[in-house]
Amino acid sequence: MRQLRDADTNRIRKILSIRGMHTVLELRGRSCADRPLPSSRKSIRSSRSFAKKITERADLEEAVAHFTARAVAKLRKRGLMASGMSVYIRTSYFDGSPRCQETYSCALHPPTADTARLIGLACKGLRSIFLDGFRYAKAGVMFYGLEPESGVQGSLVSICEGTELQERRQRRAMAVLDTVNERFGRDTLGFAAQGLCSDAHWRTKRDHLSPNYTTCWRQIPAACCGEPS
Repeated sequence: MRQLRDADTNRIRKILSIRGMHTVLELRGRSCADRPLPSSRKSIRSSRSFAKKITERADLEEAVAHFTARAVAKLRKRGLMASGMSVYIRTSYFDGSPRCQETYSCALHPPTADTARLIGLACKGLRSIFLDGFRYAKAGVMFYGLEPESGVQGSLVSICEGTELQERRQRRAMAVLDTVNERFGRDTLGFAAQGLCSDAHWRTKRDHLSPNYTTCWRQIPAACCGEPS
């Protein structure tokens, strides 16, 4: 404890973030009540009703991976990390088929916004709640316990185990992923677990989707004029 109190604050901030530095200052008797407050947003979720009922676990895993990637991208865009996650699946309330509704939840230590890690955890959770013989109509992923990324304290365990460098590399990889998708369009880059989302039969039907005349060149109406007689 004495070594931590007397440690260089700049080095502690680099290793354990701003909250680690506040801990050192508190040990020195300095109040740090002005540290960043937790995010006012309580949760972020991504869910969807399927165009067709799903009976195969592989299809459901693909959908859950896709929803997870969407929700985690929202987390990073808002500068947040999650300390808890839930995955849920359910059948339809209205088609008369046998009903099933299951939820899997887990804590995330340390808080994270790493898409690769969270897709793996979401699919693992899905496998623990999936039941054969049901026609699933909807699935979703929710992240809660949100904290500002700048205020999440680093882990001494990761430093001792030598995984801190890998975590920094993962954060840089996620930044590249977000930059490419923002520049070239959503889902330009993704994870194999998401499958080919454009061809997935679980996607919501969009036969009557309004055209994007103001944002998509391919959908701008074209007027053809014939040659004068």
